[in-house]
Amino acid sequence: MYRDAQKSAIKEELQGIVHAVRGAVIDVVFKGMVLQPINSSLIVAYDQPTPLTLEVHSHLDLETLCAVAFQSTAGLSRSVKVYATSAMSSRCPPIWTP
Repeated sequence: MYRDAQKSAIKEELQGIVHAVRGAVIDVVFKGMVLQPINSSLIVAYDQPTPLTLEVHSHLDLETLCAVAFQSTAGLSRSVKVYATSAMSSRCPPIWTP
């Protein structure tokens, strides 16, 4: 059920690739596309039993973003496909402003 919910949230047309892996920090390139907003979720579908979930941390330039992994990145390499989702990360509550 969890995987079905994730698959329905994936935007197949918004596909990037892993550019660099530094521990839990992943750089992702989306060539010719608008970058996902900060705090949005990304899914890495690679040869592990469960997909890897990333959260967008910052935009490095017009095509590259920096994301943080929520699970182990063991076995993740460059050029692996990354899919944008329509979901925002729920890891942190929104900041309250009066």
